[in-house]
Amino acid sequence: MHVQPWVRVLAAVLAVLAVQVRAGEWYAGVEGGYSRLNFRTHYDYANQTPGDEFTDRAQGFEGGVIGGYRQFYSPWFSGALQGRVAFNRDEWRLDTDEPAHLKYDLPVTAGISVVPALHPVRELSVFAEIGVGEGYVREEKESFGAGVSAYNEARWVPGLIGGVGLHYEITRQVGLYAVLREAWFERLSFDSFTPDGQPCESIWSDARSESLNLGLSCTF
Repeated sequence: MHVQPWVRVLAAVLAVLAVQVRAGEWYAGVEGGYSRLNFRTHYDYANQTPGDEFTDRAQGFEGGVIGGYRQFYSPWFSGALQGRVAFNRDEWRLDTDEPAHLKYDLPVTAGISVVPALHPVRELSVFAEIGVGEGYVREEKESFGAGVSAYNEARWVPGLIGGVGLHYEITRQVGLYAVLREAWFERLSFDSFTPDGQPCESIWSDARSESLNLGLSCTF
């Protein structure tokens, strides 16, 4: 039986890939780096005063852990399903003349992402993270005077996650990586009241986090 040349070439390529493609692997890692939080907050007032909008920012250190399963589809491409939990102590604070004290933070985020990666050489990969998650958003206003509004909101808010990074294998089991991430969280809406229970403001707030992390990963 005559075999077409292209069939022979395809069979040879598939044979090479079958030898070179690595088996799937579990991995875990720890990371830490710089983070920045942004809270875009809008106020509508019950007394019909024109509304206000502010952007409040905080920055500091973030630490996190990752874990997932990676499958190699060719010597140059892999895909992973990855979970991540991160913690930070970034807080935006403000003391006003009302008098009142405001504090916004997002101390915990968690998510799950699809992680496609290109491997131009065996030791180095370029990857992206695309996923969904939740952030624990806390927004608090403590009042110290009669007639001053107050609120204390703390909720898990869903969001979207995106990131890009580089990973370098030191050995087959240990690697270093750097990743730039951003997360956008669903709008948080609530009302504020004065100490005597009178409505004062209708408030909505959009939270966003940005981070640049360095990490150490291990495969199993």
